[in-house]
Amino acid sequence: MADNAIERCIVSLGLLALLACDSSDVQTNAVSDSGWRGLLDWDAMPLLRAGHYRQLSSRDRDEASNFLGADPGNKDFNSFVSVCGDRPKLAYQQLDSTACDEDASGYVIAADDHGPGYVSRIWMTNGHFTGSGPDSNWRDERIRIYADDLMVPVYDGRITDWQSGSASPFIPPFTMWSSQAISSYVPISYVSKLRIELDELNIDSVYYYQVDLQSATSAWRFDAATLGRTMPSSSDMAHSQARDSAEVWLNAAVAVPAGATVPLLASSKAGTVQELRFVLDDAALLPDLELRAIWDDDAAPSIALPLQRLFGQMHGVHDFETLPMRVTSAENQLELSISLPMPFRSGAQLTLSNTSSSPITVFVHVTGSRTAPPRNFGHLHVEARQSLAPFGAGANHVVAEVSGRGKYLGTLLQLEGRADPLSPAPDPRNCLEGDEIGVIDGVTAIQGTGTEDFFNGAWYFDAKHQNTLFAALIEVGSDRGNDIGTLSAVRWHILHDAISFEESFRLHFEIGANKPATGIEYDSVAFYYLE
Repeated sequence: MADNAIERCIVSLGLLALLACDSSDVQTNAVSDSGWRGLLDWDAMPLLRAGHYRQLSSRDRDEASNFLGADPGNKDFNSFVSVCGDRPKLAYQQLDSTACDEDASGYVIAADDHGPGYVSRIWMTNGHFTGSGPDSNWRDERIRIYADDLMVPVYDGRITDWQSGSASPFIPPFTMWSSQAISSYVPISYVSKLRIELDELNIDSVYYYQVDLQSATSAWRFDAATLGRTMPSSSDMAHSQARDSAEVWLNAAVAVPAGATVPLLASSKAGTVQELRFVLDDAALLPDLELRAIWDDDAAPSIALPLQRLFGQMHGVHDFETLPMRVTSAENQLELSISLPMPFRSGAQLTLSNTSSSPITVFVHVTGSRTAPPRNFGHLHVEARQSLAPFGAGANHVVAEVSGRGKYLGTLLQLEGRADPLSPAPDPRNCLEGDEIGVIDGVTAIQGTGTEDFFNGAWYFDAKHQNTLFAALIEVGSDRGNDIGTLSAVRWHILHDAISFEESFRLHFEIGANKPATGIEYDSVAFYYLE
Protein backbone atom coordinates (compact mmCIF):
# COMPACT_ATOMS: atom_id res chain seq x y z
CA MET A 1 0.00 0.00 0.00
CA ALA A 2 1.34 3.42 -0.87
CA ASP A 3 2.06 5.87 1.92
CA ASN A 4 -0.86 8.14 0.99
CA ALA A 5 -3.20 5.14 1.06
CA ILE A 6 -2.00 4.30 4.57
CA GLU A 7 -2.68 7.86 5.61
CA ARG A 8 -6.23 7.66 4.18
CA CYS A 9 -6.65 4.43 6.13
CA ILE A 10 -5.47 6.14 9.31
CA VAL A 11 -7.64 9.24 8.92
CA SER A 12 -10.85 7.40 8.09
CA LEU A 13 -10.75 4.54 10.55
CA GLY A 14 -8.31 5.13 13.38
CA LEU A 15 -7.16 1.86 14.95
CA LEU A 16 -9.43 -0.18 12.69
CA ALA A 17 -7.46 0.83 9.60
CA LEU A 18 -4.22 -0.97 10.31
CA LEU A 19 -5.91 -4.09 11.54
CA ALA A 20 -8.38 -4.35 8.69
CA CYS A 21 -6.50 -3.49 5.51
CA ASP A 22 -6.52 -6.27 2.93
CA SER A 23 -3.25 -8.18 2.65
CA SER A 24 -3.01 -7.54 -1.09
CA ASP A 25 -2.77 -3.80 -0.39
CA VAL A 26 -0.48 -3.80 2.63
CA GLN A 27 3.26 -3.75 2.81
CA THR A 28 3.99 -5.12 6.26
CA ASN A 29 7.03 -2.94 6.90
CA ALA A 30 5.19 0.24 5.95
CA VAL A 31 2.31 -0.60 8.23
CA SER A 32 4.46 -1.55 11.19
CA ASP A 33 6.72 1.49 10.75
CA SER A 34 4.14 4.19 10.22
CA GLY A 35 0.83 2.61 11.17
CA TRP A 36 1.05 1.92 14.86
CA ARG A 37 2.62 5.24 15.78
CA GLY A 38 -0.21 7.07 14.06
CA LEU A 39 -3.07 4.74 14.83
CA LEU A 40 -2.45 4.44 18.55
CA ASP A 41 -2.47 8.18 19.05
CA TRP A 42 -3.85 8.77 22.51
CA ASP A 43 -4.36 12.43 21.76
CA ALA A 44 -7.14 11.40 19.34
CA MET A 45 -9.25 9.78 22.04
CA PRO A 46 -11.20 12.93 23.00
CA LEU A 47 -12.29 13.46 19.37
CA LEU A 48 -16.02 12.98 18.92
CA ARG A 49 -17.40 11.05 15.98
CA ALA A 50 -20.72 9.77 14.75
CA GLY A 51 -21.09 6.04 15.15
CA HIS A 52 -23.27 3.21 16.35
CA TYR A 53 -22.36 0.67 19.00
CA ARG A 54 -24.38 -2.43 19.82
CA GLN A 55 -23.86 -5.68 21.60
CA LEU A 56 -24.97 -9.21 20.77
CA SER A 57 -24.92 -11.54 23.76
CA SER A 58 -26.18 -14.82 25.13
CA ARG A 59 -28.51 -13.02 27.57
CA ASP A 60 -31.76 -14.69 28.55
CA ARG A 61 -34.34 -13.82 25.90
CA ASP A 62 -37.20 -14.66 28.28
CA GLU A 63 -37.30 -12.17 31.14
CA ALA A 64 -40.10 -14.20 32.76
CA SER A 65 -38.16 -17.46 32.75
CA ASN A 66 -37.66 -19.28 36.02
CA PHE A 67 -34.37 -21.07 35.56
CA LEU A 68 -33.91 -23.85 38.13
CA GLY A 69 -36.68 -22.32 40.21
CA ALA A 70 -34.74 -19.11 40.89
CA ASP A 71 -33.28 -16.01 39.24
CA PRO A 72 -36.03 -15.06 36.75
CA GLY A 73 -34.60 -13.92 33.43
CA ASN A 74 -31.07 -15.01 34.35
CA LYS A 75 -30.54 -17.97 32.05
CA ASP A 76 -27.83 -16.13 30.16
CA PHE A 77 -26.27 -19.10 28.35
CA ASN A 78 -26.92 -21.19 25.22
CA SER A 79 -28.82 -18.39 23.49
CA PHE A 80 -27.92 -17.92 19.82
CA VAL A 81 -28.87 -15.84 16.81
CA SER A 82 -29.61 -19.12 15.06
CA VAL A 83 -28.39 -22.71 14.83
CA CYS A 84 -27.63 -23.85 11.30
CA GLY A 85 -27.13 -27.35 9.95
CA ASP A 86 -27.54 -30.59 11.83
CA ARG A 87 -26.29 -29.55 15.26
CA PRO A 88 -27.20 -31.03 18.67
CA LYS A 89 -29.64 -29.03 20.76
CA LEU A 90 -28.00 -27.72 23.90
CA ALA A 91 -29.60 -27.56 27.33
CA TYR A 92 -32.09 -24.68 27.69
CA GLN A 93 -31.22 -23.52 24.15
CA GLN A 94 -32.88 -20.34 22.90
CA LEU A 95 -32.82 -18.92 19.36
CA ASP A 96 -33.56 -15.49 17.92
CA SER A 97 -34.32 -16.95 14.50
CA THR A 98 -34.43 -20.24 12.64
CA ALA A 99 -33.30 -18.58 9.40
CA CYS A 100 -29.76 -19.33 8.25
CA ASP A 101 -27.44 -17.96 5.58
CA GLU A 102 -26.54 -20.27 2.75
CA ASP A 103 -23.89 -22.80 3.80
CA ALA A 104 -23.99 -21.63 7.44
CA SER A 105 -23.17 -24.53 9.73
CA GLY A 106 -22.91 -23.93 13.44
CA TYR A 107 -24.21 -21.93 16.37
CA VAL A 108 -24.38 -18.32 15.15
CA ILE A 109 -23.48 -15.77 17.82
CA ALA A 110 -23.22 -12.65 15.64
CA ALA A 111 -24.71 -11.63 12.32
CA ASP A 112 -24.75 -8.22 10.70
CA ASP A 113 -25.52 -6.93 7.22
CA HIS A 114 -25.32 -3.24 8.04
CA GLY A 115 -21.65 -2.62 7.31
CA PRO A 116 -19.23 -1.08 7.09
CA GLY A 117 -18.24 -1.89 10.63
CA TYR A 118 -16.07 -3.97 12.88
CA VAL A 119 -16.14 -6.16 15.97
CA SER A 120 -14.34 -4.29 18.75
CA ARG A 121 -14.58 -6.98 21.44
CA ILE A 122 -15.45 -10.65 21.85
CA TRP A 123 -15.88 -12.16 25.30
CA MET A 124 -16.57 -15.87 25.83
CA THR A 125 -16.71 -18.43 28.60
CA ASN A 126 -18.13 -21.90 28.99
CA GLY A 127 -18.74 -24.31 31.81
CA HIS A 128 -19.24 -27.99 32.43
CA PHE A 129 -19.89 -28.73 36.04
CA THR A 130 -17.75 -30.98 38.20
CA GLY A 131 -17.87 -31.77 41.88
CA SER A 132 -15.82 -28.66 42.62
CA GLY A 133 -17.90 -26.31 40.47
CA PRO A 134 -17.72 -25.00 36.88
CA ASP A 135 -14.70 -25.88 34.78
CA SER A 136 -14.25 -23.46 31.88
CA ASN A 137 -11.47 -25.14 29.93
CA TRP A 138 -12.34 -25.34 26.26
CA ARG A 139 -12.14 -28.68 24.47
CA ASP A 140 -12.93 -29.22 20.77
CA GLU A 141 -14.99 -26.08 20.18
CA ARG A 142 -14.26 -23.96 17.08
CA ILE A 143 -14.95 -20.39 16.07
CA ARG A 144 -15.51 -19.39 12.44
CA ILE A 145 -15.59 -15.79 11.25
CA TYR A 146 -17.06 -14.69 7.92
CA ALA A 147 -16.56 -11.17 6.59
CA ASP A 148 -18.47 -10.08 3.47
CA ASP A 149 -18.03 -13.40 1.63
CA LEU A 150 -20.34 -15.63 3.63
CA MET A 151 -19.24 -18.74 1.73
CA VAL A 152 -15.61 -18.88 2.91
CA PRO A 153 -14.51 -18.00 6.45
CA VAL A 154 -11.73 -15.46 6.94
CA TYR A 155 -10.85 -17.31 10.13
CA ASP A 156 -11.53 -20.85 11.33
CA GLY A 157 -9.79 -22.10 14.45
CA ARG A 158 -10.01 -23.77 17.83
CA ILE A 159 -11.07 -21.67 20.78
CA THR A 160 -8.60 -23.54 22.99
CA ASP A 161 -5.84 -21.92 20.89
CA TRP A 162 -7.25 -18.49 21.82
CA GLN A 163 -7.07 -19.66 25.42
CA SER A 164 -3.44 -20.71 25.12
CA GLY A 165 -2.40 -17.59 23.17
CA SER A 166 -1.28 -19.54 20.08
CA ALA A 167 -3.93 -18.52 17.53
CA SER A 168 -2.48 -15.59 15.59
CA PRO A 169 -3.74 -12.88 15.39
CA PHE A 170 -5.86 -13.68 18.46
CA ILE A 171 -2.93 -13.59 20.85
CA PRO A 172 -1.79 -11.42 23.79
CA PRO A 173 -1.93 -8.57 24.50
CA PHE A 174 -5.16 -8.09 22.53
CA THR A 175 -6.63 -11.53 23.25
CA MET A 176 -6.35 -12.79 26.81
CA TRP A 177 -7.46 -15.74 28.94
CA SER A 178 -8.14 -14.68 32.53
CA SER A 179 -10.62 -15.63 35.25
CA GLN A 180 -11.86 -18.53 33.10
CA ALA A 181 -12.87 -16.19 30.25
CA ILE A 182 -11.50 -15.16 26.87
CA SER A 183 -11.61 -11.48 25.97
CA SER A 184 -10.42 -10.34 22.55
CA TYR A 185 -10.01 -6.77 21.31
CA VAL A 186 -8.70 -7.72 17.86
CA PRO A 187 -10.82 -5.63 15.45
CA ILE A 188 -12.64 -7.77 12.87
CA SER A 189 -13.75 -5.51 10.05
CA TYR A 190 -16.29 -6.04 7.29
CA VAL A 191 -17.60 -3.94 4.42
CA SER A 192 -21.18 -5.15 4.34
CA LYS A 193 -21.73 -8.48 6.12
CA LEU A 194 -20.51 -10.34 9.17
CA ARG A 195 -21.20 -13.74 10.64
CA ILE A 196 -19.51 -15.43 13.61
CA GLU A 197 -20.24 -19.06 14.42
CA LEU A 198 -19.28 -21.43 17.20
CA ASP A 199 -19.17 -25.13 16.40
CA GLU A 200 -18.33 -28.52 17.88
CA LEU A 201 -20.12 -27.49 21.06
CA ASN A 202 -20.66 -30.06 23.79
CA ILE A 203 -24.15 -30.88 24.98
CA ASP A 204 -22.93 -31.14 28.59
CA SER A 205 -21.63 -27.53 28.62
CA VAL A 206 -23.11 -24.07 28.84
CA TYR A 207 -21.84 -21.22 26.66
CA TYR A 208 -21.84 -17.50 27.33
CA TYR A 209 -20.70 -14.77 24.92
CA GLN A 210 -20.72 -11.05 24.19
CA VAL A 211 -19.89 -9.55 20.79
CA ASP A 212 -19.56 -5.76 20.53
CA LEU A 213 -20.07 -4.17 17.10
CA GLN A 214 -19.06 -0.71 15.93
CA SER A 215 -20.05 1.13 12.77
CA ALA A 216 -17.37 2.70 10.58
CA THR A 217 -17.31 5.21 7.75
CA SER A 218 -15.54 2.66 5.55
CA ALA A 219 -13.72 -0.62 6.05
CA TRP A 220 -11.47 -3.26 4.56
CA ARG A 221 -12.18 -6.93 4.74
CA PHE A 222 -10.55 -8.59 7.75
CA ASP A 223 -7.42 -10.54 6.90
CA ALA A 224 -6.04 -12.73 9.69
CA ALA A 225 -2.70 -13.44 8.02
CA THR A 226 -1.82 -9.79 7.50
CA LEU A 227 -2.93 -8.87 10.96
CA GLY A 228 -0.83 -11.66 12.45
CA ARG A 229 2.29 -10.04 11.00
CA THR A 230 1.49 -6.57 12.34
CA MET A 231 0.15 -7.19 15.85
CA PRO A 232 1.98 -5.11 18.46
CA SER A 233 3.46 -6.31 21.72
CA SER A 234 2.67 -4.97 25.18
CA SER A 235 5.79 -2.79 24.97
CA ASP A 236 4.57 -1.40 21.63
CA MET A 237 1.30 -0.45 23.30
CA ALA A 238 3.14 1.24 26.17
CA HIS A 239 5.28 3.20 23.71
CA SER A 240 2.14 4.32 21.89
CA GLN A 241 1.25 6.41 24.93
CA ALA A 242 4.50 8.40 24.71
CA ARG A 243 3.97 11.83 23.17
CA ASP A 244 6.67 13.87 21.53
CA SER A 245 4.85 17.05 22.51
CA ALA A 246 4.79 16.22 26.22
CA GLU A 247 6.02 18.89 28.60
CA VAL A 248 6.53 18.51 32.33
CA TRP A 249 4.21 21.05 33.92
CA LEU A 250 4.72 19.98 37.51
CA ASN A 251 7.17 17.56 39.07
CA ALA A 252 7.53 18.35 42.75
CA ALA A 253 6.55 17.56 46.30
CA VAL A 254 3.39 19.56 47.06
CA ALA A 255 2.58 20.52 50.65
CA VAL A 256 -1.17 20.73 51.28
CA PRO A 257 -2.05 22.31 54.65
CA ALA A 258 -4.87 20.88 56.74
CA GLY A 259 -8.25 21.86 55.33
CA ALA A 260 -6.64 23.72 52.42
CA THR A 261 -6.72 23.57 48.63
CA VAL A 262 -3.60 24.13 46.54
CA PRO A 263 -3.29 24.65 42.76
CA LEU A 264 -1.58 22.04 40.59
CA LEU A 265 -2.25 23.76 37.27
CA ALA A 266 -3.68 27.16 36.36
CA SER A 267 -3.73 27.77 32.61
CA SER A 268 -5.50 30.46 30.59
CA LYS A 269 -4.63 29.02 27.19
CA ALA A 270 -5.45 25.91 25.18
CA GLY A 271 -3.74 22.65 26.02
CA THR A 272 -4.05 18.99 26.96
CA VAL A 273 -3.19 17.35 30.25
CA GLN A 274 -1.64 14.03 29.31
CA GLU A 275 -0.80 12.38 32.61
CA LEU A 276 -1.47 12.91 36.30
CA ARG A 277 0.68 10.97 38.77
CA PHE A 278 0.62 11.05 42.55
CA VAL A 279 3.11 9.46 44.95
CA LEU A 280 2.32 9.07 48.66
CA ASP A 281 4.37 7.76 51.55
CA ASP A 282 1.24 6.68 53.43
CA ALA A 283 -1.72 5.01 51.69
CA ALA A 284 -3.94 5.92 54.64
CA LEU A 285 -3.92 9.51 53.34
CA LEU A 286 -5.81 8.61 50.15
CA PRO A 287 -9.32 9.38 51.47
CA ASP A 288 -8.18 12.85 52.58
CA LEU A 289 -6.90 14.05 49.20
CA GLU A 290 -9.42 15.26 46.63
CA LEU A 291 -8.63 16.11 43.01
CA ARG A 292 -10.66 18.75 41.19
CA ALA A 293 -10.53 19.79 37.54
CA ILE A 294 -12.37 22.63 35.81
CA TRP A 295 -12.08 22.94 32.03
CA ASP A 296 -12.48 26.24 30.17
CA ASP A 297 -15.42 28.33 31.44
CA ASP A 298 -17.34 25.49 33.08
CA ALA A 299 -19.07 26.58 36.27
CA ALA A 300 -18.69 23.24 38.01
CA PRO A 301 -15.73 20.85 38.14
CA SER A 302 -15.73 17.95 35.72
CA ILE A 303 -13.65 15.95 38.20
CA ALA A 304 -14.16 16.20 41.97
CA LEU A 305 -13.17 12.97 43.71
CA PRO A 306 -10.97 11.69 46.52
CA LEU A 307 -7.96 9.84 45.12
CA GLN A 308 -9.12 6.72 46.97
CA ARG A 309 -12.34 6.61 44.97
CA LEU A 310 -10.86 7.77 41.67
CA PHE A 311 -8.33 4.94 41.66
CA GLY A 312 -10.55 2.14 43.01
CA GLN A 313 -8.89 1.75 46.41
CA MET A 314 -11.94 1.78 48.70
CA HIS A 315 -11.49 -1.88 49.63
CA GLY A 316 -7.87 -1.47 50.68
CA VAL A 317 -4.73 -0.82 48.68
CA HIS A 318 -4.41 -3.09 45.64
CA ASP A 319 -2.01 -2.82 42.71
CA PHE A 320 -3.29 -3.02 39.14
CA GLU A 321 -2.21 -1.86 35.71
CA THR A 322 -4.24 -1.02 32.60
CA LEU A 323 -3.41 1.21 29.66
CA PRO A 324 -4.99 4.41 31.07
CA MET A 325 -4.61 3.82 34.81
CA ARG A 326 -2.32 2.06 37.24
CA VAL A 327 -1.67 1.76 40.97
CA THR A 328 1.68 0.49 42.28
CA SER A 329 2.84 0.06 45.87
CA ALA A 330 6.50 -0.60 46.59
CA GLU A 331 9.15 0.43 49.12
CA ASN A 332 6.61 2.13 51.41
CA GLN A 333 5.33 4.31 48.58
CA LEU A 334 2.05 4.31 46.71
CA GLU A 335 2.01 5.57 43.11
CA LEU A 336 -1.21 6.32 41.23
CA SER A 337 -1.42 7.54 37.63
CA ILE A 338 -4.06 8.27 35.01
CA SER A 339 -3.14 9.06 31.40
CA LEU A 340 -6.41 9.74 29.60
CA PRO A 341 -5.99 12.90 27.47
CA MET A 342 -7.70 15.90 29.09
CA PRO A 343 -7.94 18.73 26.53
CA PHE A 344 -9.20 22.27 27.07
CA ARG A 345 -9.74 25.23 24.73
CA SER A 346 -9.14 28.33 26.85
CA GLY A 347 -8.00 27.28 30.29
CA ALA A 348 -7.80 24.67 33.01
CA GLN A 349 -7.67 24.59 36.78
CA LEU A 350 -6.39 21.53 38.64
CA THR A 351 -6.39 21.60 42.43
CA LEU A 352 -5.70 19.19 45.28
CA SER A 353 -7.57 19.52 48.58
CA ASN A 354 -6.69 18.14 52.01
CA THR A 355 -9.83 17.35 54.00
CA SER A 356 -7.94 16.11 57.07
CA SER A 357 -6.84 18.00 60.18
CA SER A 358 -3.13 17.45 59.48
CA PRO A 359 -0.85 18.72 56.68
CA ILE A 360 -0.07 16.28 53.86
CA THR A 361 2.83 16.27 51.43
CA VAL A 362 2.33 14.44 48.15
CA PHE A 363 4.62 14.22 45.12
CA VAL A 364 2.74 15.30 41.98
CA HIS A 365 3.78 14.84 38.36
CA VAL A 366 1.75 16.54 35.59
CA THR A 367 2.60 16.40 31.90
CA GLY A 368 0.80 18.01 29.00
CA SER A 369 1.02 19.77 25.67
CA ARG A 370 0.31 23.36 24.69
CA THR A 371 -2.20 22.37 22.03
CA ALA A 372 -5.77 21.06 22.01
CA PRO A 373 -7.14 18.66 19.38
CA PRO A 374 -7.83 20.37 16.03
CA ARG A 375 -11.37 18.97 15.65
CA ASN A 376 -14.46 18.73 17.84
CA PHE A 377 -13.55 17.11 21.13
CA GLY A 378 -15.06 16.53 24.54
CA HIS A 379 -13.92 17.46 28.01
CA LEU A 380 -13.04 14.56 30.29
CA HIS A 381 -15.72 14.04 32.92
CA VAL A 382 -15.43 11.67 35.88
CA GLU A 383 -18.77 10.92 37.54
CA ALA A 384 -19.15 9.01 40.83
CA ARG A 385 -22.38 7.43 42.07
CA GLN A 386 -23.30 5.35 45.08
CA SER A 387 -26.26 3.08 45.86
CA LEU A 388 -26.93 1.68 49.32
CA ALA A 389 -29.23 -1.06 50.62
CA PRO A 390 -32.06 -1.62 51.20
CA PHE A 391 -32.97 -1.98 47.53
CA GLY A 392 -36.52 -2.41 46.28
CA ALA A 393 -37.77 -4.80 43.64
CA GLY A 394 -36.23 -4.19 40.23
CA ALA A 395 -33.52 -1.95 41.69
CA ASN A 396 -30.55 -0.91 39.55
CA HIS A 397 -27.30 0.88 40.21
CA VAL A 398 -26.90 3.70 37.68
CA VAL A 399 -23.26 4.19 36.66
CA ALA A 400 -23.77 7.05 34.22
CA GLU A 401 -26.70 9.05 32.88
CA VAL A 402 -25.45 11.67 30.45
CA SER A 403 -27.17 14.09 28.09
CA GLY A 404 -25.37 15.61 25.11
CA ARG A 405 -22.83 14.46 22.57
CA GLY A 406 -19.89 12.45 23.79
CA LYS A 407 -17.89 9.28 24.07
CA TYR A 408 -18.03 6.78 26.95
CA LEU A 409 -14.61 5.62 28.12
CA GLY A 410 -14.75 3.41 31.17
CA THR A 411 -16.33 2.05 34.35
CA LEU A 412 -14.74 1.51 37.74
CA LEU A 413 -17.04 -0.42 40.08
CA GLN A 414 -16.59 -1.22 43.76
CA LEU A 415 -19.35 -3.21 45.42
CA GLU A 416 -20.30 -5.26 48.43
CA GLY A 417 -22.98 -7.94 48.42
CA ARG A 418 -24.29 -11.02 50.17
CA ALA A 419 -25.25 -14.57 49.32
CA ASP A 420 -28.71 -15.47 48.07
CA PRO A 421 -29.84 -18.52 50.10
CA LEU A 422 -32.38 -19.46 47.41
CA SER A 423 -29.83 -19.48 44.60
CA PRO A 424 -28.94 -22.83 43.00
CA ALA A 425 -25.37 -21.98 44.10
CA PRO A 426 -25.40 -19.68 47.15
CA ASP A 427 -22.24 -17.57 47.22
CA PRO A 428 -21.22 -14.30 48.92
CA ARG A 429 -20.84 -12.81 45.44
CA ASN A 430 -24.32 -13.71 44.15
CA CYS A 431 -24.95 -10.02 43.47
CA LEU A 432 -22.63 -10.41 40.45
CA GLU A 433 -25.54 -12.13 38.68
CA GLY A 434 -26.85 -8.65 37.90
CA ASP A 435 -26.64 -7.83 34.19
CA GLU A 436 -25.41 -4.59 32.63
CA ILE A 437 -27.81 -2.53 30.53
CA GLY A 438 -26.67 0.29 28.23
CA VAL A 439 -28.99 2.73 26.47
CA ILE A 440 -27.44 4.80 23.68
CA ASP A 441 -29.46 7.69 22.24
CA GLY A 442 -32.65 6.16 23.61
CA VAL A 443 -32.00 2.66 22.22
CA THR A 444 -31.09 -0.30 24.44
CA ALA A 445 -27.85 -1.33 22.76
CA ILE A 446 -26.17 -3.32 25.56
CA GLN A 447 -27.80 -6.22 27.38
CA GLY A 448 -25.13 -8.25 29.08
CA THR A 449 -24.80 -11.52 30.91
CA GLY A 450 -23.46 -10.61 34.36
CA THR A 451 -21.44 -8.09 36.31
CA GLU A 452 -18.14 -9.98 36.25
CA ASP A 453 -18.65 -10.74 32.54
CA PHE A 454 -18.79 -7.01 31.82
CA PHE A 455 -15.32 -6.70 33.37
CA ASN A 456 -13.97 -9.58 31.23
CA GLY A 457 -14.13 -12.15 34.03
CA ALA A 458 -16.35 -15.17 34.61
CA TRP A 459 -17.70 -17.44 37.32
CA TYR A 460 -17.53 -14.76 40.06
CA PHE A 461 -13.86 -14.05 39.27
CA ASP A 462 -12.05 -17.18 40.37
CA ALA A 463 -8.74 -15.32 39.95
CA LYS A 464 -7.40 -13.11 42.70
CA HIS A 465 -5.75 -10.73 40.27
CA GLN A 466 -6.30 -9.78 36.63
CA ASN A 467 -4.42 -7.21 34.59
CA THR A 468 -5.06 -6.66 30.90
CA LEU A 469 -4.80 -3.65 28.60
CA PHE A 470 -8.50 -2.89 28.80
CA ALA A 471 -9.68 -4.30 32.15
CA ALA A 472 -8.43 -5.23 35.61
CA LEU A 473 -9.72 -7.09 38.61
CA ILE A 474 -8.49 -4.81 41.39
CA GLU A 475 -9.86 -6.77 44.35
CA VAL A 476 -12.23 -9.66 45.00
CA GLY A 477 -13.12 -10.97 48.42
CA SER A 478 -15.41 -13.60 49.88
CA ASP A 479 -16.23 -13.90 53.58
CA ARG A 480 -18.20 -17.12 53.61
CA GLY A 481 -18.60 -17.02 57.37
CA ASN A 482 -20.67 -13.85 57.09
CA ASP A 483 -21.83 -14.49 53.50
CA ILE A 484 -20.34 -11.15 52.39
CA GLY A 485 -18.51 -10.63 49.09
CA THR A 486 -16.62 -7.63 47.67
CA LEU A 487 -15.40 -6.61 44.24
CA SER A 488 -13.37 -3.79 42.72
CA ALA A 489 -12.87 -3.85 38.95
CA VAL A 490 -12.32 -1.50 36.02
CA ARG A 491 -13.04 -1.79 32.31
CA TRP A 492 -12.04 0.72 29.64
CA HIS A 493 -13.81 1.56 26.38
CA ILE A 494 -10.84 3.25 24.74
CA LEU A 495 -9.28 3.51 21.29
CA HIS A 496 -11.42 1.45 18.87
CA ASP A 497 -13.82 0.25 21.61
CA ALA A 498 -15.09 3.68 22.74
CA ILE A 499 -18.88 4.14 22.79
CA SER A 500 -20.02 7.22 20.88
CA PHE A 501 -23.37 8.87 21.56
CA GLU A 502 -25.09 11.83 19.94
CA GLU A 503 -27.81 12.71 22.45
CA SER A 504 -27.60 10.58 25.57
CA PHE A 505 -26.00 7.61 27.30
CA ARG A 506 -27.07 5.54 30.30
CA LEU A 507 -25.38 2.53 31.88
CA HIS A 508 -26.74 0.61 34.86
CA PHE A 509 -26.29 -2.74 36.58
CA GLU A 510 -29.08 -4.86 37.97
CA ILE A 511 -28.77 -5.39 41.73
CA GLY A 512 -28.29 -9.13 41.56
CA ALA A 513 -30.35 -11.05 39.04
CA ASN A 514 -33.65 -9.48 40.05
CA LYS A 515 -32.57 -10.23 43.63
CA PRO A 516 -32.05 -6.80 45.25
CA ALA A 517 -31.48 -8.36 48.69
CA THR A 518 -28.06 -9.55 47.47
CA GLY A 519 -26.78 -5.96 47.20
CA ILE A 520 -25.29 -4.00 50.10
CA GLU A 521 -23.34 -1.16 48.47
CA TYR A 522 -22.47 -0.16 44.90
CA ASP A 523 -19.95 2.59 44.26
CA SER A 524 -18.99 3.44 40.69
CA VAL A 525 -16.88 5.93 38.77
CA ALA A 526 -17.71 6.63 35.12
CA PHE A 527 -15.26 8.19 32.65
CA TYR A 528 -16.50 9.94 29.51
CA TYR A 529 -15.88 12.84 27.15
CA LEU A 530 -18.71 15.32 26.75
CA GLU A 531 -18.90 18.16 24.25
